[in-house]
Amino acid sequence: MHHNPIVLFDGVCNLCHKSVQFCLKYESTSKIPLLHFASLQSKTGQKILSENNMPANYLNSVLVIDVDGTIYEKSSGVFYLSKYLRFPFSLLRAFSFLPVSFTDWVYSLIARHRYKVFGRADQCMLPPVEKDMTDRFLD
Repeated sequence: MHHNPIVLFDGVCNLCHKSVQFCLKYESTSKIPLLHFASLQSKTGQKILSENNMPANYLNSVLVIDVDGTIYEKSSGVFYLSKYLRFPFSLLRAFSFLPVSFTDWVYSLIARHRYKVFGRADQCMLPPVEKDMTDRFLD
């Protein structure tokens, strides 16, 4: 169990980097505990994947691990994250009423083409963040 929700993201995906920066920029200051981040390729990411019997090369989705250990992936992860964002971005949760089969299909469509559209880095790197936010990254 963790003290803060953890967001695991693809460390070589430019869209994922931008998404992490977006979360940090628009995170609600009233939400405690704050989100923490690690790439799926990091030691922390690999440990969490292993502990949950997921393959080490799992890169199909953002994973969000709640403080109670519940794992949210694909569109469920996005909807979960939106509750940590300031208004109006928190309204994204309103779309969680849609069937998961549809929202996961949309998520998978974007994920499948993310490298072509947004590019990818040659190596796993942390998104640029303010100095006071470096402790939010676990690896």
